[in-house]
Amino acid sequence: MSFAAIPRQLGWTLLAGLCAAMTMAPCRAETKYDDIPAAADYNDRIRVTETGPIQLEIVVNGVPSGVIVPVEITGDHFRLSAGDMRALNLPAEGDAAAQVMVDELPGVSAEYDVPNQRLKLQVPARWLQGQQIGFGPRRNTGPARSSFGVMVNYDLYAVDAPGAPASASLWNDVRVFGPAGLLSSTGVVRTGGGGTSYMRYDTRWIRSDENSMTTYEAGDLITRTLPWSSAIRLGGIQVSRDFAVRPDVVTYPVPAFSGEAALPSSIELFIDNHQAFGGPVQPGPFVMNPLPQINGGGQASIVVTDALGRQVTTQIPFYVATTLLRPGLTDYALAAGAVRQRYGQSSFDYGTMVASGSIRHGLTDRLTVEAHAEASREMAVVGAGTVLRIGNLGVVNASYSRSRKDGREGGQIAVGYQYQRRDFSFSVNHLRQDAEFFDLAALSGSRISATRQTSASASLALGRFGSLGAAYFDSRTRGEGRTRLVNASWSLPVGRSSSLFASATRDLDARTWTASLTLQVPLGADRGTASTSLTREQNGRYSNRVDYSRAVPTQGGIGWNTGAARLGNGDIYGNADVTWRTDFTELRGGAFGGSGNVTRWLGASGSVVWMDKSVFVANRVADAFALVSTRGHAGVPVYYENQLVGRTDARGHVLIPWAAAYYPGKYTIDPLGFREDLTSDIIDQKVAVQRGSGYVLDFPVRRMIAARMILVDEAGAPLPVGSVIRVNGRGTAYVGWDGLVFAENLGPRNDFLVTLPEGNSCRASFQMDVTADKIADMGTLTCR
Repeated sequence: MSFAAIPRQLGWTLLAGLCAAMTMAPCRAETKYDDIPAAADYNDRIRVTETGPIQLEIVVNGVPSGVIVPVEITGDHFRLSAGDMRALNLPAEGDAAAQVMVDELPGVSAEYDVPNQRLKLQVPARWLQGQQIGFGPRRNTGPARSSFGVMVNYDLYAVDAPGAPASASLWNDVRVFGPAGLLSSTGVVRTGGGGTSYMRYDTRWIRSDENSMTTYEAGDLITRTLPWSSAIRLGGIQVSRDFAVRPDVVTYPVPAFSGEAALPSSIELFIDNHQAFGGPVQPGPFVMNPLPQINGGGQASIVVTDALGRQVTTQIPFYVATTLLRPGLTDYALAAGAVRQRYGQSSFDYGTMVASGSIRHGLTDRLTVEAHAEASREMAVVGAGTVLRIGNLGVVNASYSRSRKDGREGGQIAVGYQYQRRDFSFSVNHLRQDAEFFDLAALSGSRISATRQTSASASLALGRFGSLGAAYFDSRTRGEGRTRLVNASWSLPVGRSSSLFASATRDLDARTWTASLTLQVPLGADRGTASTSLTREQNGRYSNRVDYSRAVPTQGGIGWNTGAARLGNGDIYGNADVTWRTDFTELRGGAFGGSGNVTRWLGASGSVVWMDKSVFVANRVADAFALVSTRGHAGVPVYYENQLVGRTDARGHVLIPWAAAYYPGKYTIDPLGFREDLTSDIIDQKVAVQRGSGYVLDFPVRRMIAARMILVDEAGAPLPVGSVIRVNGRGTAYVGWDGLVFAENLGPRNDFLVTLPEGNSCRASFQMDVTADKIADMGTLTCR
């Protein structure tokens, strides 16, 4: 309605009323604004007028619980049932129906948020549920895997030295692996002036159980021992705890830093002023697990910033000792068999039957206890030891062993102390054996001389001035004299990437000393490294040397090492070698020596693998490997840890020879590198491979018989977007803008039943060539 339509009499009446209102305004000028009720008073009036329980959401220390419960409101007091409080993880006494006056509890305040119908509680932080933040268990990829296969590692070396016949050797490592474990055998074939011979080194079967972290071995093995006992080679069996099969398990005590947050907050953890963690934390007590890689002494700073911007900083000194076991964790090894004799000289030479056992157990986060025993028909050894963390001052270790052989007894004592932090480390160790002490390592029929060894070392980081190191070694063996050595070293960064190394060693008994000074200059990633050194030899003469080297790229290429030296006697010595790494092998060749006395050599190493019914030739497999299969489709790009390792061959395979055992590596195929008629429902996987084994990693790449087209009606207009297509009575496709359709799972002859948005339908049929290696373009089809 327009103003023109208003009757004139009514208009004059409205105008008069407006003027009267304006005229009366001055009469209210003395009104005081304090008389107007405040918002808080309004809320109070609403609160007082509430009768009976009302349904409110509970907010605890600023965090909405999402729980709505009945609340009894009486004046300024609030009652909740004990059952509802316990459901909110708040302490309450009595049965579930008992009413609790929450605002009268010690340390608790309550506020009724009327507009949002919430009851805001502020409770002591210690009442709230504790939370673990930081770095917890990370294993989520399942157990390590192994497929059945056979592999042969080889290393061929041929040498031609002056004054000696040319010779060659072929080292080999033969492995048969699968879900039942790994069977391997190593040896070397030598040929030269003395004929051809074969030397066997080790043959053994090994299998690991990751759930119990136990490894079973049978055949040629090395016993697992403690730092103060000796290992031996056996032909027998061994059962041992093997933490290497579970890299996600932290075996030593790691400090857990705790605190409280009254409000929703953010938390930051600094280790020696380096940030190790940052993230949110909810109100309540919290325990923070830091990075397990920290070692030695340091200081942790925990900074908690609440929602109001207030900060609380807590300083906590700590000491982490990796030589301890965390409380309750046990490490052990049990072995029995025949002592391996003349290893490397005889393929089958076994002696006395013996048994050996070691055990470690973490009693507390400060104390780990150890025990060891050995036995044979002729002798027995028992020993016990401890590793103790003395607060934040470092770690001490002590052990004592007692042996008995042919009625004679002897003892061994070992003590040590270690301290380490980011910029400083120090250690000292002492070992003493009586003249009558025997163990399995010394069971060779000869009497062991009394032995005493003492060693000490220290290092100090000086920032931009480099680092200093010092060491002392003292060894006394009856009948062989005494050796005492003192060493000092200094490493200094020079410029942006160069380094200067200085070292000196003094023989306190022979009263001689040696020293060296080395300058190392990197020339860039592709140009290698140059170095020069000056050395003082023990006889007082000086020699100098110049080297230039380039490492072989991991993905393949050429590397080299060249050098020339002027020896203390004035002779000139040189060496040069080159390495070429391909996808199939690594070839090496070089020469070394002086004038008229040059030795030439050649080498080749690699692996031959039989898996997935195919044979592969690749670089040498040091540990585990993966064979990626794309089900026969060639040219598919394959990545390991986001690094391109190659494209699948004609059989759809890529072998990755450098996978780390039990590490869940990430393997990816790139769909953007597929032919357009290929697809895969899986493009990345995380898989761990068992030690010394291989695994066929299957990516279900399949050929997609598909076509694109434009569907129109009989009038030539594109079909409406969203129309549903039934493809050959089983598949489904949809019409896009401008009638564009993409359909897959097609055949030589195809029928489309199209349901339009209005509910009516039409049909289209076409034929296509299914042998083409691309998506067919069918042009425009009419739906009738």
